[in-house]
Amino acid sequence: MQSTTTRQAPTASLPQRSMNPPDLPDPLFNLPPEVIPDPQPFIALCGLDFVHNATHRTIWECFASNRGADRLPILYQIVPADHEYPVSKIKKSYEYGTVPGGILKKNWIRKHMLEVPALVVLFADLEWDDPAFAEKKIACSSKIATVRASLAGRSTRIALVLVQVR
Repeated sequence: MQSTTTRQAPTASLPQRSMNPPDLPDPLFNLPPEVIPDPQPFIALCGLDFVHNATHRTIWECFASNRGADRLPILYQIVPADHEYPVSKIKKSYEYGTVPGGILKKNWIRKHMLEVPALVVLFADLEWDDPAFAEKKIACSSKIATVRASLAGRSTRIALVLVQVR
């Protein structure tokens, strides 16, 4: 009867690497604070007067509260309709074989996470049977034009929400 024995191959012990960052300053461990948390989409809300208007306050509370763990984290911020966003810079073209100095500017992440919204939602009170409907419609279109002009050159989307009390 033949006996079968299994032999394990000898394993070489590999040096263990420490998972703690070294005490010496290392650029890999000096990350800006914007990079550390998960990014959240920035949505700007324009035209909400939640201090003086109860309907607008209710709308704001719907956005600000009920943000459970099952929903995606989104950063909402109320801004005036004439808010000035950072100006879009003209893209430089580089000749073949030249490399620009650096990949990202140091404030690029902060600007695109906290200053330039992915979406601007413009709220306007507009009743269909209002006697001043024509004037309010013109005021609403001028607000849209103002927001578009301040976001010229950006890929930010604009949404219009008409608020009616009835």
